[in-house]
Amino acid sequence: MTAVPKDLLHRARRAVLAACLTLWVAAFVITHTPRHKLPGPKLLHDNELHGLGYFVLTSAFWLTLAAYRVPPRRRAGWTIVVLAAYALLDEITQPLAGRQTDVFDWLADMAGVILAAAVCKGTEILHALRRHEP
Repeated sequence: MTAVPKDLLHRARRAVLAACLTLWVAAFVITHTPRHKLPGPKLLHDNELHGLGYFVLTSAFWLTLAAYRVPPRRRAGWTIVVLAAYALLDEITQPLAGRQTDVFDWLADMAGVILAAAVCKGTEILHALRRHEP
């Protein structure tokens, strides 16, 4: 997901990092708030929310790595390892907030992570191919 010019993305790296951290804090607060206290209608199934949330977190993390010029060949590995570890920690700590640990939630989290990483990597590959067209 680096269709943004590299110099612009690198210059905005602190803002990109701030946005990523803000999303991460918001995700932590939401996943550690008892379900009955969350506002709004329930439009999506719980696992869909997990997948969507981790898709967004993964995309933001990937973009942050790109902004800090982490080499493209390392982004996928770092992203998957960090987000998988966080998703596990997130699930394990939810009982502290009156919620339950659920392996299916973790699997939904990982589906969002893998899908977002594939989209990000695919976007980078397509962008690289377009740069090298005659």
